[in-house]
Amino acid sequence: MTQLHMIDNFSADKYEIVKEMFLHTADENYIIARWAFDQNIQTIYLWNAAQAIEKYVKAALLLNGRALRKQEKNKDGHNIEKLFNELKSVAGDLLLESSSIANESRMRMESHPISRDFLMRLNRDGAPDVRYLMDGSLHLKSDIDALDSAVFAIRRLTWPLDVPYDVKIEGEEAAPTYREYLKSNVRFFHPHRETLERLIQSKECPELSRAALNLNLQFAPSGYRHQPKPGFTSVRNPVVMRCIFEPLADDDFESVQNGLKIANWTMDNIFLSKKLRGDIKKARDDAIHKWNLNQME
Repeated sequence: MTQLHMIDNFSADKYEIVKEMFLHTADENYIIARWAFDQNIQTIYLWNAAQAIEKYVKAALLLNGRALRKQEKNKDGHNIEKLFNELKSVAGDLLLESSSIANESRMRMESHPISRDFLMRLNRDGAPDVRYLMDGSLHLKSDIDALDSAVFAIRRLTWPLDVPYDVKIEGEEAAPTYREYLKSNVRFFHPHRETLERLIQSKECPELSRAALNLNLQFAPSGYRHQPKPGFTSVRNPVVMRCIFEPLADDDFESVQNGLKIANWTMDNIFLSKKLRGDIKKARDDAIHKWNLNQME
């Protein structure tokens, strides 16, 4: 396979910037996310999985002529669902969606669909607030398959889709575009020679390779010796639910009083998202009204 040669210095430098800023860091996020998932460290998994998907999508958009400043201006620069929708307008039928990830490995291998439900939950649970466990999260054992499928499907788009990819074949009018090449080679992705490619091809970092490739039906090379791991599903309720919202809604006056104190202290001392601050204030005011109390300072 002969790769596309960048036709000028501008294109080559643009690619190097995108590769270093987005692809390199996305590969690192992806590998750490897989390791954290295996260790059941939810916050690290969610944050890094969301970062990886965001950066892969942004790399694909930038290399296909889409600017990111508009999303940043509209505060959508970290919204995975909106970024994915824009990428789909570029990629078309190269991005397949499903309501859930299929269990059959053959379907995952041949079509690598992206679960819209997974993207929605990752966009919510991998948001900045997850760093402080302000919101709850749902962790399904099938999420690692969904992450692998999404990364494979998006990462293979990180190359200009509508320029000739291969050298001209004798007897044919023109070389296929990268888009056309992907359609006829469903397991192919451009070899960026980045972190993920090095781990796939190298045996020098066994722990990192295992984190990246074990039970990874999308990227693991043929003949890779997988090690079985137990699956699990977990749910985490946010601490503000236990310490603020539930006490404020309690029928016990002492519990409500403590809930009011904690609610005020939290809003006075911790930076909260606009939505969470509004929810706490409403719950506090509802409790004050219910118990006919003066607002506590």
